[in-house]
Amino acid sequence: MSATSLVGAPFWQLLSNESIGLLVGSGPSAPSGLTVYRHVPVALALDVPMVRAARFLVERAIAKGGLKLTPKGFLNRADASATFDSTDWPDFSNEGYRRIAKYIDEREVRPLHRARVTAMKAGLLVRRGPMLVATKAGARLLDEGRAGALLAALTEASFWKVPQETFDGVPFAPWPQDHVGVALWSLGLAATHWQDTQVLTPLCTLPFAPYPGQRPDEAERAFFSRVLYPALCLGILELDDRRAGVKRFDAGRFIRKTPLFDMLLSFSVDWISPSGPLH
Repeated sequence: MSATSLVGAPFWQLLSNESIGLLVGSGPSAPSGLTVYRHVPVALALDVPMVRAARFLVERAIAKGGLKLTPKGFLNRADASATFDSTDWPDFSNEGYRRIAKYIDEREVRPLHRARVTAMKAGLLVRRGPMLVATKAGARLLDEGRAGALLAALTEASFWKVPQETFDGVPFAPWPQDHVGVALWSLGLAATHWQDTQVLTPLCTLPFAPYPGQRPDEAERAFFSRVLYPALCLGILELDDRRAGVKRFDAGRFIRKTPLFDMLLSFSVDWISPSGPLH
């Protein structure tokens, strides 16, 4: 069955209630209906933005005997700047930001902030007083041959340990991260080709009750920030940005899954196609 044959109907409606339950979990690891593989091709894992940033932070922490943090727990400007330059961030222009910023402040650069928080939640780094130091697990995962295991750890941290709502300012939580397994399963079907995120949001997320004063684009913003953007940082989705000259936040963002999506994630659920049950 092709994804295009289902456009217009939410993909999660093909899942039984039992299967939805297998994909919903609050962490700290993936729910029982979803497996995050640890043995993806090393070259692919090493090219993932979140992996590159995490490896850089751990390597730098080891080389310097720890990274000195600001009183509020952020990277200092020197370490923030070096980490910022360590990778190309999805949906973000390093060169463009450098032109307008006097210095790199972790609090102002959301991809950088996500990377530091995710690396800590994955157990790669830990705060000790005013310093951020590498853990033994973080040091072990620097081995290039273990890049797949590092990617798996960062994936579980991104979706089931890090509260993604802290990064976006959307005034409701934790939707749709509270059913991210369902959203990822749906993306596996819906994003086989380029899809506008405005189309993907209702196809891949369970509904929630709107609240008074809600902005029309807040559901799309939350879905992008809390599911799609972490997936972009993990290399399982890719972005084709066609928003040139368009002011609306969510207009013109096109997403599709990469080959790494099916290498990293596996789903053990039952679902129904129009022609009968599929397993």
